[in-house]
Amino acid sequence: MYEDALGPLNLVRDSELKELAKPPPLDIKGLAVLLEDIVQTAAGYINGDPHEEFLYKNPNGWKIFTKQKLKIENNDSSSDSFTLPSTSSSSLGSQMPREPWCLLSDFQFPAVVRQITQFIESWELTPATKFVVIARELGVEIPPFGKRYFVEAHFSKPTPKCPNPLAVAKVFFHVNVCDLLPRDYPVSVTYQFENHRSRYYALGWRKLNSNNFQRYFIDSVLHMKLAFYAELEECRRKLHSQDK
Repeated sequence: MYEDALGPLNLVRDSELKELAKPPPLDIKGLAVLLEDIVQTAAGYINGDPHEEFLYKNPNGWKIFTKQKLKIENNDSSSDSFTLPSTSSSSLGSQMPREPWCLLSDFQFPAVVRQITQFIESWELTPATKFVVIARELGVEIPPFGKRYFVEAHFSKPTPKCPNPLAVAKVFFHVNVCDLLPRDYPVSVTYQFENHRSRYYALGWRKLNSNNFQRYFIDSVLHMKLAFYAELEECRRKLHSQDK
């Protein structure tokens, strides 16, 4: 190397090295095709999830709550359960801080079931309304988005004369765990009232900022079923009197 430095310049060799050091020409056409493919794939995903149950915006400031979540988990000594005990209206939810929703990175189905229970406890239900949360252990794959789990909440108004009422209103929850989003996003939780087609959101920008509209759907279902059972009972009595 020392001798080469003292010798005459090798212009041919130097020019060849410079040519080799040049970056390859940019393939504009190939890059355009690649970008178009990425855009079309993303558009296909978005169009395949019009209700934003799997692909959604990260709720503003969600990372702020991760520390609160860890604090609650450290202080929580209760065990997870797939069927939670019957609970009454929303007084508990107004007194105790709610646990932040699970992140995709640390998703555990029993934990989300517990969080759904806390979410329902925040609803301002009609007095004497009781509910029980029931989780379906089996999830369903929703390609290419991820997996969906199912939770039901059953509402009723038991009385001393009728502790096990026939009329029960159901609310169906979807817990959506997306494989395409960053892992610091929370899980998506939506719910639908029995006999109604609209789906509502438990978190995110689509969530309604109201905790009392839910009781109108629940009470309407209970009222409709009670009226139906009363009509059946009246028909039964008429038939029984005719037989006599």
